[in-house]
Amino acid sequence: VLKSLKNYFWDLSETYSDWFALNARNAGGMVIFIDNSSKSEINTNGISGPSTGLPVTIIFTNPVVINGKISGNVRMFFASDFTLGNFGDSDGLIMFMSNGEMKIKAAIKNGFLSSDKNIIIANQAFYGQAQVKGNFETKGTIHYSDAVLKAPGFTVPKGMN
Repeated sequence: VLKSLKNYFWDLSETYSDWFALNARNAGGMVIFIDNSSKSEINTNGISGPSTGLPVTIIFTNPVVINGKISGNVRMFFASDFTLGNFGDSDGLIMFMSNGEMKIKAAIKNGFLSSDKNIIIANQAFYGQAQVKGNFETKGTIHYSDAVLKAPGFTVPKGMN
C-alpha cells in the first residue's frame, strides 16, 4: 500500500513472489519507478490507482507482460515492449505509453494508448484514443472516448500532439 506525497523506486529483483497487488489508491500525482530487468512477466492481483483526481504514474525499465486487472487513474510508461494480458478488464482512466510494441488482450473502458512501434488489440472492446508510429491492428471493437486526455494529470510528453 503506497502513501501520498512520496515517489517510489522498486527493484523487482528483490520481489520473491511472481504475484503481488499494488495498491496506489492514495498515491495520486506520485511516480513509481520499477526496475523490472529481472522479471519480464508480472502477475498481479491488481494494480489500483486513485479513483478520482491525479493519476499515479508507473514507469517500467524493460519489456514486460502484466497479467492482472488495472483500475483507477493510472498512467504507465514502458521503455520497451508491453503486453497487457487478459486477466480481467481494466477500468478507470488508463494511459499506456510505450517505446516498443504494445499488445492489449483485455478490454479497456477509458484509455489512451501510444506506441513508438505497433499497437495490437486482441478481440476486445477498447474505449479511448490511440496513436501509433507503426501499424495498428485490432480484431475487437473501437469506441472513441476522449475522457483520459481531458482529465487532470493525464498529459502527454512535451512535443507530442
